[in-house]
Amino acid sequence: MPVWFLGYYPESYCNLFGCSWKFTVDEFETARKDIARLDAKVFQNKNAFTPLTQAEIVLKRAKEQFETATKAIDKEKAIASWQGAIDTLEQIPTKTLAGETAQTKLTAYKRDFDNARNSTFIAVAQEFDLEAEKIKQKQSETASQLWQQAINRLNEIPKDNPRYLDAQKLMVQYQVKQNTVVDPTSSTLIEAAKQFAFAAAKASQNPPHTTDEWEQVENLWSKTIEQLQNIRVQQPGYLEAQKLLATYESNLGIVKIRKQAETQSTETLKEALNDIRRFTANPPSDTNQFRAELQGIINQLQTIKPGTTAYKEAQQLLLSAQKRL
Repeated sequence: MPVWFLGYYPESYCNLFGCSWKFTVDEFETARKDIARLDAKVFQNKNAFTPLTQAEIVLKRAKEQFETATKAIDKEKAIASWQGAIDTLEQIPTKTLAGETAQTKLTAYKRDFDNARNSTFIAVAQEFDLEAEKIKQKQSETASQLWQQAINRLNEIPKDNPRYLDAQKLMVQYQVKQNTVVDPTSSTLIEAAKQFAFAAAKASQNPPHTTDEWEQVENLWSKTIEQLQNIRVQQPGYLEAQKLLATYESNLGIVKIRKQAETQSTETLKEALNDIRRFTANPPSDTNQFRAELQGIINQLQTIKPGTTAYKEAQQLLLSAQKRL
């Protein structure tokens, strides 16, 4: 398109060299503007492929680093690179071919990224929890900060993510631990209750026990419950205390039943022994009366419950009475 000479007297030029043109200067200017726009578009498209290529390389490398990382902190570094690559892809102009290509891939890239990021949040939170557990006795403030970082990570997981509920459960646990290490009152009471519970469980082993021994076990369970009842609703250990209370109160109820059974069985055995002594010293001469009184003693002995101190002796007396009957 011989347009360069339009600014250099084209009429004189063509008279000398025998040329001609079939467009006006205005048409030339319009064509030049169109070409300039096409050049700019081509330039923009060419340039857009550079960030597309670079972003895909970074994304692929980050994904590989994430999959091979063994520590949560290394996974977080890979996630950061992954996020940067996605940000670059989103900034590519959508009117370019590279932008259209990026948009078609972004949905899959973001899905994989979200799954990886959320699983990393949970993994990192769990690592912080483990580290806090190791140092909470000697470095309570640092442990509290670690649990706070764990909580912050879990808060990043959106509600529509499948692992949201898991994250919320872990977060509640970490909040309780954090509050406990800052205000250890409730944990102290819980630990004291567990010590009383251990003593009570140990004292109740190898029954049968006398009424006095069951009384001692009952007192230990009562002290256990008293410790837990001192934990208020607003204290961090309240939920754990309530769970323990349900178990310990059930144990206390069982001990009370066994103590009552022991008391009744002991009294029944005493009454039966008195009746046996009286029967042996002065047995009825009438056969029917003899059998009736002996049957009454047997019935009395049969009410003595197993698991009591009186049960073994009652069984021996019962066997002897049944033979006489």
